[in-house]
Amino acid sequence: MDRYETTKEEVEVMLKKLTFKRQMQIGIVLGFVIFFSCTTFPFFNFTHRISDTIHLLNIVIAVVAFWDMGIAEAGIFHEKSVLKVLLLNTVLVLAGMGCRYLLEFGEVSNTYNFTILNSLVHIVVAATLSTLGWYNYRKRLTGE
Repeated sequence: MDRYETTKEEVEVMLKKLTFKRQMQIGIVLGFVIFFSCTTFPFFNFTHRISDTIHLLNIVIAVVAFWDMGIAEAGIFHEKSVLKVLLLNTVLVLAGMGCRYLLEFGEVSNTYNFTILNSLVHIVVAATLSTLGWYNYRKRLTGE
């Protein structure tokens, strides 16, 4: 047996390691989308007036975070369609908003954060930014 030949068992072990690594990557990226959706909600608060600096800071952080999450998704889901990625991002954003609601459950801030306008703007902007980041980077990866 040549020292560079691999046995069937060695190949199976390598495939298991690669599968585990891919599952970890998917979990980390999806977890970060939920985390950023939770921490940057609402994208812009239309009902509660706070400092313009805090609004601007939240917007900049949210734009960068969701765009980068889209790029990370492109490395994992490059074979998926735009609609599937948009649906996935929408579900993840909703999960993040649910976490935020539970985090602040019983506090007054939920009454002015979770208005229809604040929620819709956050869902649309976050899911769209992530999907656009995914689409832009996927085009670079696939050369389309």
